[in-house]
Amino acid sequence: MTKPEKTTLIHRFADGSHETFLRNYWYPILRSEDLGVEPVGIRRLGEDLVLWRDGAGSTHLFPDACPHRRVQLSLGRIRGDTLECRYHGWQYDGTGQCTLIPTDGPSGSVANTVCTWSYPVEESHGLIWAFMALDRSVEVAALRVPDVLADPQWTGSIEEYPSPVPWPLVMDNLPDLMHAAYLHDESVPDSGFPTEGVMRAVVVEDGVLRSEKVVDGVGQPGGVTIHLPCLVELDFPLPPAGDVYCYQWSVPVDAHNVVTYTSYQMHTPDDAARVAWAKHFDEWGRTAQAQVNTEDNWIIASQGDPDEAWGDSRPAQLDAGIMRLRRMIEEKLQDERTARDSSSMS
Repeated sequence: MTKPEKTTLIHRFADGSHETFLRNYWYPILRSEDLGVEPVGIRRLGEDLVLWRDGAGSTHLFPDACPHRRVQLSLGRIRGDTLECRYHGWQYDGTGQCTLIPTDGPSGSVANTVCTWSYPVEESHGLIWAFMALDRSVEVAALRVPDVLADPQWTGSIEEYPSPVPWPLVMDNLPDLMHAAYLHDESVPDSGFPTEGVMRAVVVEDGVLRSEKVVDGVGQPGGVTIHLPCLVELDFPLPPAGDVYCYQWSVPVDAHNVVTYTSYQMHTPDDAARVAWAKHFDEWGRTAQAQVNTEDNWIIASQGDPDEAWGDSRPAQLDAGIMRLRRMIEEKLQDERTARDSSSMS
């Protein structure tokens, strides 16, 4: 029996997250250090997933459900280059193809007809990335990671922060420079966050937004650059360390939760600078970032449901970045809906 071609599969989730989250993008889904030799079950973009390494160390990502009886594959075992379902021993290679159904024996032909979805995965700069496509027809874009992360003259560490708040409201918070001086005045004192002035939001390129304070028509330092689907670059002073670049990926878990991966990067041209920065971050930076995350979660959660929050909101000039980012996201979501509808009819 010949192996059938894998058919296009359109994802739809019970919580409606396929209508909420931006698909067809690369997302960081886990820190490399958090995946060992056992499968790991995670939820990202409303989908339960299993992440695993084969015997050669390559990383793979499947839906966390065996095609046979929908048992969680994250409960399974690694057998060389395959993932074995713990229920009946069905084995899947890195492409998602079933290679063995033990009850059928090695010559059985049914295994050739069984396959699961396998997301494109890359491991880079301490993170595991997945291209979260809606269907198999989508062209996989090249993974783009900030150059600073690969520069040996910059030092940083990747922290993970779970946040029990809706992703749309987290995204609202990213271009909002004005809140920092009030909400984070104790956790990050003397950082020079703006408290007044005109805000400007500029689309730098497709999917990239720059939000900054403007004085006499000139953009000021300390702004943010947002890259869809979920990366924000912050350039600001972090006393007493000095100028720091912060890269923060806010990844949807489901309709009510987000996980954020944050890397603070400091220019460290020599060993002494690297040691000093690591000491500073261990003694102050990590605690301050955790506090900032807690403060953001606390205030964002108070807004309640995103649709209700947006319906009752009274946008001001300081919200220029927020309003432009919302439009960017909605435009991309509409593109997804159009493509999905076209694929469903074909």
